[in-house]
Amino acid sequence: FDFIADMTERIHTRGMSALVEVHSHVDSQVKIAQTVDRVYDFALPPLVLYALYTGDAAPLLRWFEIRPENAVTVLDTHDGIGVIDVGPDAATGKPGLLNPQQIDQLVEGIHNASQTSKLATGTAASNLDLYQVNCTFYDALGKNDDAYIIARAVQFFTPG
Repeated sequence: FDFIADMTERIHTRGMSALVEVHSHVDSQVKIAQTVDRVYDFALPPLVLYALYTGDAAPLLRWFEIRPENAVTVLDTHDGIGVIDVGPDAATGKPGLLNPQQIDQLVEGIHNASQTSKLATGTAASNLDLYQVNCTFYDALGKNDDAYIIARAVQFFTPG
């Protein structure tokens, strides 16, 4: 994280702010947020989807407890829907916000709702080594307008 802190310092000397894009285990996201002005909240999209698919908001509520205050909320990105941001640490096995079974539920829910994301993601990827699912957020909700409005309300009322 020294590099990021150094880069942030250089950015500040030029009168700018640092907004960092990081896809990694939740602990890394929280630590990086302490060294920069803003970070993207890439955990929010999969956690909102998981809550809407299963009715289990506990992982989302846990994220709200530890979420950096300087996080910028997002639901849609050019990267698709990140899985790595909520899963266990691949290197250490440290638990994430979702366990492997919950990630399976999430990814299968996205595939079932979108009907095309499985093709875009690739058949060789298992749900546990999956980095992201290539799908729009609206498609991941099965183009359900009510669910989409709920998701946007969660995003809107989440600080950031």
